[in-house]
Amino acid sequence: HPGKLALKGARYEGAICDVMPFVWTAGGNECAPDSAGSIRALDFLRQLAPDLNDESAVFREMSVLEAQARGAVWIHFNWPFAIGYLHTKGLAPNVNLSAPIPAGPDGRATALGGGYLAIPNSAPHPKLAAEFIEYLLTADTQAKLSRELGWYGSVPPAPGSEDAILYAGYTAMRPFVRARPTVDCYADLSDQWRRAIRAVLFDDAAPASAVRSNILDAHDRCDCAQSPSGSQL
Repeated sequence: HPGKLALKGARYEGAICDVMPFVWTAGGNECAPDSAGSIRALDFLRQLAPDLNDESAVFREMSVLEAQARGAVWIHFNWPFAIGYLHTKGLAPNVNLSAPIPAGPDGRATALGGGYLAIPNSAPHPKLAAEFIEYLLTADTQAKLSRELGWYGSVPPAPGSEDAILYAGYTAMRPFVRARPTVDCYADLSDQWRRAIRAVLFDDAAPASAVRSNILDAHDRCDCAQSPSGSQL
């Protein structure tokens, strides 16, 4: 069924979230773009490219979701809110409502997303901020956020419930969640990867060439060994 698979290929962080699971499961990572695993993953995606939905180059979270809602896309990668969105509109598929990402030669992986709770060093009322975080982390509040916003946080659906079936694919991937690198230069590194990804998917560039031109030769190539700064978690 050519054209029914979609990736979020717009030049923004969603492209990283879609592609990095393939890179990780092939044995590569963001900090080693020219490694055998990274090139293997990009080559696999290059083979898929001719059968991607034609709008993949501009898709983002909501636009690809709306494409699925109207039947133009059958399979795409998205956050838990997406399946809840389809379900509330009566558009969720009735077979394989959500599914885990297929394993690669190096196992399974999926990108960590969602909300992050932190107290900046410059917070004027850090004690009050800490109390608010404690409130947000209570079981009742987490359950409400999951139920009403589709965040599907730390409180899983009750076993056997409708939500448990709906979110089964996400539940299966919870042990394989992986964070993107916590480095000061992440914004530049991500932008370089996005350029390389688009070159492979939409310009039919050879993976090694795309990586070399967009990441390794970039003047702002960063050191992934850097430490984060500016906030305390």
